[in-house]
Amino acid sequence: MFALLATASCKTKQSVDNLTKPINEAENDKEMMQELRRQIDSLSKSVACTDPADWRIAPAGAKPCGGPGFYLTYHKNVENEILPMIQKYTNMSTDFNKKNGLMSDCAMVQQPNGIRCED
Repeated sequence: MFALLATASCKTKQSVDNLTKPINEAENDKEMMQELRRQIDSLSKSVACTDPADWRIAPAGAKPCGGPGFYLTYHKNVENEILPMIQKYTNMSTDFNKKNGLMSDCAMVQQPNGIRCED
């Protein structure tokens, strides 16, 4: 009887472990994306805006229905460093959405029509 209970409890634990693994994997993916987003934001803000002509707008992230999740601005001097990071973040976002079967409102995020330096 004890062996039967021990076997049953192992199977139950294994099932629970299998259920929590995707949650932990999704949380890990989410944390990695958040860290990359912090790095992108930090780089984006590393140069003060004094002349809007020196700044660019880039789509970033991915909505589950398609299109960018948001737009961000960056100074042209960090372009070579930030664009690969943005692309990586967008790819990660697309993969995360597909992997986790996410849905959204499917509203398209409109690209800003310009950049102004304020404050």
